Parts: sequence; structure tokens; C-alpha cells
Amino acid sequence: MGEIVRIPLSKIALPAQQRQIRPVHEDWVQRLTETDPETWDAIVVRPWPQGEPKPRPDVEYEIIGGVHRWSAARTMQLSELRSEIVDAPTDQDYLVLAYRSNARHGRQMEHAEQVAVLRRLQVGPPKMSERDIGKAVDMPPGTVHNWLSERDTNAGRPLRDAADKLQAQAAAAEPALDGWHATPTANPSTKLLRETGQGHRGLPGIHARWHAAR
Repeated sequence: MGEIVRIPLSKIALPAQQRQIRPVHEDWVQRLTETDPETWDAIVVRPWPQGEPKPRPDVEYEIIGGVHRWSAARTMQLSELRSEIVDAPTDQDYLVLAYRSNARHGRQMEHAEQVAVLRRLQVGPPKMSERDIGKAVDMPPGTVHNWLSERDTNAGRPLRDAADKLQAQAAAAEPALDGWHATPTANPSTKLLRETGQGHRGLPGIHARWHAAR
């Protein structure tokens, strides 16, 4: 765990383009602006990498986790933000901490975004084995292998989402009976999932054992 301090927003900047792991979702930023900033978890930052160009001369820190909170703070014209300063000297360290921070806070990372980070860790530099990746991000090696080989059932999430949407549309189309919706005679979601062999499974839990991420 790193030191938590209040840092002026002007001294914090978004990660360099090559290190960004997900886009900024404006709807989530807007939701945050409607909450009390004092209830937010501290964002995670590291000292700006030496030798890399800064977006502004006064920038001293690069965001690892908390882009949405930082964006909301700017929209709310806050002057500073609680920040956890961690030691992440390499891009590999950055990716591991960014993955862990984003997996634990705020808007859930999409499956494709998570897999993309694992692939970047796999190819390096330096290259990481599936076992080492699992240890770094606190994920079973078998799950890492399945995700990287696109064999995991969670890869079917878009299909399940589409099936759920189809079910909702079918239910909405049924006539109302005394204030209740009639139950569809066929459950399109269940039928589609059964035909494709997909099951409803959640993503494996991500536990915070990495010393600098929270």
C-alpha cells in the first residue's frame, strides 16, 4: 500500500496513450459528479516516468487507477484529490496495478478489456508466463489460459447479454393481465443459451493481494 495524500489536480494527468487500458465513459463520470467526492476511494498514481514528455510542465503524477474519479473531479472543479502514490517503475508494473485497480473500483472492466491487458503482459516486454500473470493479477492460471486462448465461457458474455435482451423484449411484448405480465411460453434466453452450450457464470473474483493496489 502506498502513501495516501491530497494532490492538486493540476499535477495529475491521464496515462500516456500507449498505457491506457480502457476508454473514459462519460456516463460514469456524470454519475460520479452527483456523489460526494469525500466518499470516493483514493485514485492510484505513480510519479511521472522520467524521460517521457509531459502533457503540461507542472504534471508530476500519472494515473494508474481512477481516471473516472479524476475526470469527475475536474468537471466539479475540485482543486485536489486523495491519491495513493505507488512505486511502479516499469510498464509491466503499471499494467498489473492498473488491472487490479480497475477490477476493484468503479465501473466494471469489460471482458475484452481485461483480456487485452493479459495479452499485453504475455507479450511484454518482458514476456510473462500464464502462471506469472495469474500470480500478478490474482487469477488462477487455468483461467488465464482459458481467457488468452478464448476458451473460457465468459467469452460468451455478449451472447448471453443478447439473449437476456431478447427475453426482456419478449416479456414486454406480452399483454398485461391484471397488472402482471404474462410469462412467455418459451424462454428465448434459456433456449438460446441451451442451444449454444452457454451458462450463466460470473467473472472470477479478483482479490487484492498486490501490495500497492486498493
